[in-house]
Amino acid sequence: MNRMKFRAAVAKSGAMETETISKNGRSSKSQMSRGYFFAKVCFVVLSVLFFSSCQNNDKIIGTWERYGDVLEGMRIKVVKEGEHLKGTIIYSTDFSKERGFAEGDVKWKNIKKMTDAKYEYEDLKKTRVPYSDLFEPSYGLSNLELVSENEIYTRVFSKGTEYVGTEQKWKRVKDE
Repeated sequence: MNRMKFRAAVAKSGAMETETISKNGRSSKSQMSRGYFFAKVCFVVLSVLFFSSCQNNDKIIGTWERYGDVLEGMRIKVVKEGEHLKGTIIYSTDFSKERGFAEGDVKWKNIKKMTDAKYEYEDLKKTRVPYSDLFEPSYGLSNLELVSENEIYTRVFSKGTEYVGTEQKWKRVKDE
C-alpha cells in the first residue's frame, strides 16, 4: 500500500482539504479553498463587469436645459432609442417657439458615443422661409462634450467637419 496514493477529503472549518500520502509515507495537505475562493472572486468580478456593460450607463441620458444664449430655457430629454440616443424638446420658451422650435421636435438625433465624454450627433436647425411664418427644418453634424456630470457643451459645424460653428451650453435638470 506504500506505493499507492491515498486521498481523503476532510471537511474542516468549511474548507476542503486534500491529504495525499505518498509512497514514502509522508503526507502533504493542500487547501483547495484558495483556488475555490479565487475562482469565486473571478466569477463575481467578471459577472459585475458583464452586467454593468449591458446596462445603459450613458451619462447624457436625462433632461437638459439650454442656457447662456437667446434660446435659454429650452429643455430636451435624451433617451435611448434602438442603437442610438435622441434628444426631444420637452419645453420650448416663447422665444424658441417664435424661432420654429416646438415641443416634440427631435432636437438631437443619431447621437453616437465617440469617447467616454464626447459624442457626435445631428442637431436640428430651423430656417425661416422668406416672406412667410414657416420654418424649414434641417439637421447639421455636431459635437457634444460632457464637461461634467451636469454640463454639456455642443458645437454645430458650420461647414462639413470644420470645428467652428455655433456653441450651445446645457445643464442637467431633474427629470419631470
